[in-house]
Amino acid sequence: MSPSGRVALITGAARGQGRAHAVRLSAEGADIIALDIAGPLPTSVPYESPTPDDLAETARLVSANGRRVIDTVVDIRDLDALKVAVDRAVRELGRLDVVVANAGICSPAPWDRITAESFRDTIETNVTGTWNTVMATAQHIIDGGRGGSIILIGSAAGIKMEPFMLDYVVSKHAVTGMARAFAAELGRHSIRVNSLHPGAVETPMGSGQMRDAIRSAAESYPYLRGRNRPLLPEGTAQPEASRTPSPGWPPINPDSSRVPRSRSIWAFPTADPHAHRAPPTRPKRRPGTIGAGSHRPAKGSCGNVPPG
Repeated sequence: MSPSGRVALITGAARGQGRAHAVRLSAEGADIIALDIAGPLPTSVPYESPTPDDLAETARLVSANGRRVIDTVVDIRDLDALKVAVDRAVRELGRLDVVVANAGICSPAPWDRITAESFRDTIETNVTGTWNTVMATAQHIIDGGRGGSIILIGSAAGIKMEPFMLDYVVSKHAVTGMARAFAAELGRHSIRVNSLHPGAVETPMGSGQMRDAIRSAAESYPYLRGRNRPLLPEGTAQPEASRTPSPGWPPINPDSSRVPRSRSIWAFPTADPHAHRAPPTRPKRRPGTIGAGSHRPAKGSCGNVPPG
C-alpha cells in the first residue's frame, strides 16, 4: 500500500539517511513530521553535529515535493519533550501512520578507551531514544485504527560483530531485539514493526572524521582491521537524497546509488496482521548432522574431523 495521503514521522531528519527517508516518503505522497536534535551531539562523537539549517533544508525539500511538513528541534533522549512535539504535530496533521526511528550516534574507540560517559551517551541515544520514539508515537497509530508501520533503523552492527565500536554494537543489537518485541505486541493493532540494518552509507556519520577515528582505533589491534569489509567494489552506498559522492569516497555505480524502495518495510499490513507471514519451514538436515545450530560433532566424528 502506498504512503500517499499518510503521515510519516522521522527522527534524525536533518540530514543523511533521515533526510533521505523524508524526501522519498514525501515524493510518494506522505506528509512529514521531521524531528532532530539539530544541535550539539555528545562530545565523544567524532563528526560534526546537525544544525537548525540542516533541518530547515529537509523541510524545504519536503515542501518542494508538494507535501506538508512540521519540523521540530527535539532531543529523543527527553521523552516528555518528545511527546509534546509528537502530540502537537499529530494534532496539526490529523493522523500518524509511519514512524522511522532513525536518530543515532556512533563513537569508535578500542574497548578499553570507551569511557562510562560515552557508553552512556550511545545507549541513551540509540536504545533509550529509540524506545522513547516508539512510546511517544505508537498510541497515535493505534488510535487511528488504520494500522501502520514502525521502522527502527539498526545497523549491520546490530546483527554481526563490528570491531572498535563496542557501545554501538551493543546498542544496535538492542534495537534488533526491541523491534522483535514491539512487533509481537503491536501486531494485533495491524502495526508492522521492522528493524532495518544498513551497512556503510555516505552520510555525515561516515565523514572523514569518522573514518579517521576508526583507523585510529584499528591501530590498537591491526588483526581486526578490515573485518566485515563490504564485498561490493563500491564499498559504500549513498542515501537516496544524495547523488554526488563526496571527496575520498569510492565512486558509486549509478545503478546502485539509490536506496531500494523497501516496499516490505514501508508497506502497510493487511487487515489480518499475520496474513503476510509465510508458514514456518523446518531446515533440512544434511546426512550425518544432528540439526541446525548444533555445535556437537555428528555421530562417528570428532570435532572438525570428518567421519572415517
